[in-house]
Amino acid sequence: MRLAALGCLDGTLDFDAACIGTLDPSSGVVTSVVTHGLPAVRAWRFLEAQSPGSAGWSTARLQLVADGVAWGAMVLLRRPGRDEFAAREAATLATAGPLLAAALRDAAPGPEWEGELVNRPGTLVVGGDGLPTGMTNTARHLLRELAGLDEPSPGVLPTVVSVVASRARERGHPVRARVLSLGRRYLAVTAECLPGKGPRGNVAVVVEPARPEEIAAAMLYTVPITPRERSVAALVMQGRSTAEMAMALGISKWTVQDHLKVIFDRLGVRSRRELVSHLRGVSRSSSGNAPI
Repeated sequence: MRLAALGCLDGTLDFDAACIGTLDPSSGVVTSVVTHGLPAVRAWRFLEAQSPGSAGWSTARLQLVADGVAWGAMVLLRRPGRDEFAAREAATLATAGPLLAAALRDAAPGPEWEGELVNRPGTLVVGGDGLPTGMTNTARHLLRELAGLDEPSPGVLPTVVSVVASRARERGHPVRARVLSLGRRYLAVTAECLPGKGPRGNVAVVVEPARPEEIAAAMLYTVPITPRERSVAALVMQGRSTAEMAMALGISKWTVQDHLKVIFDRLGVRSRRELVSHLRGVSRSSSGNAPI
């Protein structure tokens, strides 16, 4: 789908290279990337909001947002010496944003995984060069479940693993992201720097099935509700009372009730108990059921 989108834009806008990627809405981490005219290795850096792009290249960036949630990002590039992207070209690109975002939200992640679903954590160590220095057999299996989210790139780690490892190294604290895998389930990827060797040191990465509460939170991003309503729903999942939710969010109890009415309507449920049951049911069906 993403390559098709780039192909359509190629007939509308003039650019030399491009990349489009998916994001984890909760963390903003780039989870997969496809490219046109760019090497796949580290292409995700072009999608980082603070990235200036390649030296001398003109860039046009677009955050792919639907219902207030960022599902992806896109960047078009022109080689050094060519004209900058004009405002009208940026406006043309922007018109495609909501449609592309909705497509990323609703699309399957890729061809369905036909292997076994491993339900235990796998660990790998990523060196300062971005390459793995070692991994467990479980990690190797789980990485295959993630590998097909990107363009085929032999020897290159899945984008989500590279990004969380890089962010953990840059920030000096653990980074965690969720991603919908080819196994049609959510996997969580967590990275943390190992002691010593400074900013180019090794990073430990754990890949594992996401926890039920994480899956429920992820599913809430697919419902057309506001960020505040999403916060209310998350507190319902924690078993908070109306008064506790009002205090936590700094709003009145009546406003909490108004938000709940909208959430119930969107999800087709009639009570908090039904809301929790619905989201927990989705969590179970999305977490895989073939322990190894």
